[in-house]
Amino acid sequence: MAPLTKITDADTFKVTQVGAGFGSSGPRQLRWRDFGRTLPASPSPTSRNPNDIRNMALFRCLEQLERASPDATYHRRAAANLERWAAERELRLGSAAGGVPGEVPGAAADAADAAAEESGDGGAANGAPKVCSVIVSSGDWGEVTARMTKEYGTTFASLNMANAYGPGGGYHMGMVAQEENMFRRTDCHFSLDRAHDMTPNERYTKAHTDLINAVGGRVYLDTQRPRVCIAGPEDRSRVDLGYQLLPESEVFSFYELRAAAVDLRHPSMHYDHEETVRRAGAILDTLIQGDVKHVVLSAFGCGAFQNPASFVAQAFRTALTQPYKPPANSNSTAAESVHRSTETETETLSTRAESLEVVAFAIFDAGYGPDNHAPFAREFASWDEDHGIGDGTAAGEEASAKRAKANAAEEAQEATGRHASLLGSAVLHKASLLQMGVPRHIVEAAAQQEGVDMQAVDDACTKRSSEAGGTGSTAGGGGELRQPGAA
Repeated sequence: MAPLTKITDADTFKVTQVGAGFGSSGPRQLRWRDFGRTLPASPSPTSRNPNDIRNMALFRCLEQLERASPDATYHRRAAANLERWAAERELRLGSAAGGVPGEVPGAAADAADAAAEESGDGGAANGAPKVCSVIVSSGDWGEVTARMTKEYGTTFASLNMANAYGPGGGYHMGMVAQEENMFRRTDCHFSLDRAHDMTPNERYTKAHTDLINAVGGRVYLDTQRPRVCIAGPEDRSRVDLGYQLLPESEVFSFYELRAAAVDLRHPSMHYDHEETVRRAGAILDTLIQGDVKHVVLSAFGCGAFQNPASFVAQAFRTALTQPYKPPANSNSTAAESVHRSTETETETLSTRAESLEVVAFAIFDAGYGPDNHAPFAREFASWDEDHGIGDGTAAGEEASAKRAKANAAEEAQEATGRHASLLGSAVLHKASLLQMGVPRHIVEAAAQQEGVDMQAVDDACTKRSSEAGGTGSTAGGGGELRQPGAA
């Protein structure tokens, strides 16, 4: 078990929000057995079943969080990290703006924002309303949320592409999708209150299902109990599948944004673009109502739920350019008034994009299945130009520079990954399991679940065997395990 650095009053600041499971009384000793779905017995450490390996990662994460709960060590560390990243961002902005040593960078930025607001141009070109930056980034939800948090020095909401009926999806069974991945790396398990969120048979209550399905025009967003991510991503090129505990200096917090896409796996279901736009709008309206301006979204429903990525990307762009919709049957409040425009005699609601600052899409490449990155990149390629971002203002130039840097990094990543993608890390992992002697029927079941072609797995085994000068085996027995790149 990794040691935890004790957080003292001297090296942390007041934490007004507490994590999942603590309740209004603040940090206390948590027991993971009191929350969430009923978990199976801990699997054997020698098991090479992928679902068992993922469950081992889940138990490792929950045990660390349970151990740290009495004084909220991880949450305090995440808060301290956020404070550091925010200070680093202020220094970067001050340096980019030619700040004077000793001057508080934020003061200059605030003055510039105030001047732009007074002039009526909001910092955008030709007096057009200032809209959010949109970033399409390669990586899973956690990798992109971590990058965005460090870069902007603020807490992001991160979309959990949730199962609307089973809390956490199949995280308790080692399933492989995005929601389950989030639960294995964070304290989301502790957010599931068995008494209020779940029925006796461990399904969501109808009210919670309706919320996740955006029935009332809003989805689940928890800003009062920020989640904390303490483990890294899944790495299918490793026998242990990764999920390494993060260094304490890399632990970060986020707001869980829980919403479900339409599941098109059922033969009776067909893609409904209007419904996708409605759900995308509900997600954005929930953020705006919660005064959360920074979010990491995703290829919503484009994985296991089989929604077409090109249409989903269009749906989010449409939703961003539509007006914000206040809650049904509610009076306008002072907080909501900021989402209104009075430029015309008739009061009109501003677009959702005007009420947000950064919308990032984390597009994960699993090594198999459709390419979801390209459709989102195409859909938002002209966003900056269309909305005057990068028009010569400090904010615009900063956004353009970030976009260019991100695009260059993604292009380099794609170039270096082309060779590996011929087989895919998932294929290599299954080949490793066969060569370690894992029964073939277990590997085939895992491959079917993840959409991996077993012929490709057999080809990988044959290739490894020929490189090693041996006969190898794809029948589930024998064969020396050779790590990629081993001599």
